[in-house]
Amino acid sequence: MSGIVNTTGAVSGIVGTTVGTPASGEVGQIESFTTNNTNSGTESGGTWVALDLTDSITPATTSSKILVIASITGASVASVQAECIRYKIYRDSTPVYDAANAWYQNIDGSNHFGPGARPITMCYLDSPSTTSAVAYTVYCQTRLGNACTYMGISSAESTITLIEKIS
Repeated sequence: MSGIVNTTGAVSGIVGTTVGTPASGEVGQIESFTTNNTNSGTESGGTWVALDLTDSITPATTSSKILVIASITGASVASVQAECIRYKIYRDSTPVYDAANAWYQNIDGSNHFGPGARPITMCYLDSPSTTSAVAYTVYCQTRLGNACTYMGISSAESTITLIEKIS
């Protein structure tokens, strides 16, 4: 068995294993989900659509913080050049992070992906105040509401990573 012995004598550093209780300020656990599946949703009128980019984590303490890092490679398909996509991060059914006014534009406007999917990364530090499992999901919306949004174009990967900081 390999790993690092911390000040409590617990061995850590083994992927997928937690031994002992991390001290305040230490990383408690890391969860990550990566997909290259093409995921799409059509929306209209400003509806937020859940992408197939979700993962869950069970905080060790009610004061734990969760750093959510979502790296998305997405595109919109629209017949107008002005169509754009924006993203939100939801905790369970509650929106917790909105990349407010950060629109990612389909610059081609010829009813396809233009020059290709655009990668973006969002980071959000959440305080879920629970020791129950919480799920984080990326949602998207198109500005004009008449487009289809896609993730995973040409097998490009998108990832959501959850890092617990013990407080």
